[in-house]
Amino acid sequence: FPSHDTANLNLLEKRILRLQRYSIPALDYKISKVRCLSALGRSDEAVAEISQILIEFPQNSDAWLVSAVVFAMADHRNQARKSMREAQKLGVTESRLREEWPLRKLLQDLKGDDRP
Repeated sequence: FPSHDTANLNLLEKRILRLQRYSIPALDYKISKVRCLSALGRSDEAVAEISQILIEFPQNSDAWLVSAVVFAMADHRNQARKSMREAQKLGVTESRLREEWPLRKLLQDLKGDDRP
């Protein structure tokens, strides 16, 4: 009989293979991880992770949206604006962008509107 640790490792490997087979859940996990890193102030790690995600999934609007948030929180305003534009090209609405508090000021600046 396999040990308890071996059984857990086998189960984990099966789950990883399933995630790799179906890239959407894996992507959701990666995006959530990036959001957490950014919220914890680990900007360099968040930027590195989201950059890799965008290489793997360049047509994913959620990845571009999170990229904009990460760059805005890291005070990389130009890159955040570029990411917002890419997200919008892929169908993210301005109202959806406004739901992300780090992007609100950038959206106001782009319109020349400083109202809260």
